[in-house]
Amino acid sequence: GTTVDFESTLGMPRTQTRGDLLLGVRLFERGRLELQTYSLRRSGTRQLLDDSVVVNGITYSAQARLTTSFESEVTRLGLGYSLLKTPTAEAGILLGVQFTRYRLRFVGEGRINNEPPESRSVEEGDKGPLPTFGAYGSFTLAPGWSVQMQADYLPVDSKRLRGGLGM
Repeated sequence: GTTVDFESTLGMPRTQTRGDLLLGVRLFERGRLELQTYSLRRSGTRQLLDDSVVVNGITYSAQARLTTSFESEVTRLGLGYSLLKTPTAEAGILLGVQFTRYRLRFVGEGRINNEPPESRSVEEGDKGPLPTFGAYGSFTLAPGWSVQMQADYLPVDSKRLRGGLGM
């Protein structure tokens, strides 16, 4: 298959500000259970410069204007274990399962085989449970003030698309 970078090839923004809902409970001193949900929506329009892009048999030629949108809703259930746990700092790893529903859409001047180019669109979507991996950390700066970090890798694997989301 073709490897496509959403940002450089398709003109999508590299970053996005989003809100999420995260509920957690401490299971034991170093263990925690988390439930998180959030959504992502990105879109971009780009004139393809050097290469053509092929999606489901439709060729979007170089110099064609291609509009792409990506929407996803993620619900993640994770079990975390703190490798470091002190009164002022915590760092650990997280394993879990994610249920991701996504939709990817391409719209532009495309052609199938040797037919003349015309406005065509392709839409892909999928949903299902997949594993997720992550790391987290927090540090107390002063009473009532702390810095927290969490990074997750959520693989995407469908019949036609493979990749991952890094959060």
